[in-house]
Amino acid sequence: MKITDVETYVLLADNYDPNLTSSAQDTCLVIIKTDEGIEGYGECD
Repeated sequence: MKITDVETYVLLADNYDPNLTSSAQDTCLVIIKTDEGIEGYGECD
């Protein structure tokens, strides 16, 4: 199995109000694809 593609997306919160949410306003989504058709999803801050 070999990694064939890595995609990254930065997700940002719209209309951020620190009184209504936690301290995290953004996150990074990572998608990893293999030559066997397997996809893995991960999140990092």
